[in-house]
Amino acid sequence: MAQQEQSNDDRVIQLLRSHEEFLKAIQRAPRSLGVWDCHTKLTQVTDQKGKHWMVFGVTEGGSLLLKPEETLYLMEIGALKVKHKGGIDITLEEAYTLMLEDLEMEMYQVFSYLMKSGYVAVIRRIPLKDVQYVNPSSVQKTSLTETSPAVSNEITSVNNDQSVTLKSNNQVLEILELFFRTKNFKKTAPGVPVAYVIVKKPKEAFPSAAVLQSYKHSLPHEASLHFAIVDEGSISFLSTSNGLIPHLEPNPSLKTKC
Repeated sequence: MAQQEQSNDDRVIQLLRSHEEFLKAIQRAPRSLGVWDCHTKLTQVTDQKGKHWMVFGVTEGGSLLLKPEETLYLMEIGALKVKHKGGIDITLEEAYTLMLEDLEMEMYQVFSYLMKSGYVAVIRRIPLKDVQYVNPSSVQKTSLTETSPAVSNEITSVNNDQSVTLKSNNQVLEILELFFRTKNFKKTAPGVPVAYVIVKKPKEAFPSAAVLQSYKHSLPHEASLHFAIVDEGSISFLSTSNGLIPHLEPNPSLKTKC
């Protein structure tokens, strides 16, 4: 645990250093203002500047509220200045501690990377479902216990397309929804995402085919599924897709010698 905390601290220092020159360059630019609520874990925007608000925040009770990852990202790019309720400024270094209290560093790193790449990224928590294909003649059962020992339900998978029965279980999957950032994008009605991204650490086991089917059937919309592997701040992306190995006709000119 101590080693993991040290690793997170090192990555925070790296992120701070990488943004130091940038922050100096934009420190005179007008910034929006916000107040952090440590109880709700939300930032209330009290003074809006710029065009960020077509993408960030949700309006509740007449107030524009930001989630922790949104707050930290806007602070990183120098677009937002945040204070405690008592009026004391929150530094960027302090913000990493406050905003990532309930969020994995790796998830935030991927969120920040995708936002800077021009996407709109939204972190969601979706309930997972067990999958059962109805065709007893070609059923192969795989238990979810290989990736989550607390879950005893089984996923049933087959090779051919079959009718599917879905059953909710107690697992929740944290995932990133990706949208194109266009002039027609509306945060209140974002539409169907162009992709989903699951964040993994390098030492975590890659899910089996059965678990992948559970992921895909649990997604709210049909879209491509990708994995982001975060290793010491470096991000690699893997995509998943359904497909068949092409059938090759035997070549009569190639003869096997016994």
